[in-house]
Amino acid sequence: MKEQVVIIEWGDAWSGDDKTVAKAQMSVPIETHTIGWLMAENDDGITICTDLYPVHDPKTGALTNFIPWGMINNFYKVSWV
Repeated sequence: MKEQVVIIEWGDAWSGDDKTVAKAQMSVPIETHTIGWLMAENDDGITICTDLYPVHDPKTGALTNFIPWGMINNFYKVSWV
């Protein structure tokens, strides 16, 4: 796995307490900014993780998160000098 840090800005789904119909009609996604190591991209979305094990297990990432493309507002690959 190539080590690439990414920042994803996306609208996250959420759950909560009981609501009236009027309050439910005002629901919106939670704007979320997530930073992690890029594990994979495919036609459905992107998978990132918080931790890599480059020496002990270079093909495994810990605490993975899959985000569908339809939920992603912006996606940046981070580069540094």
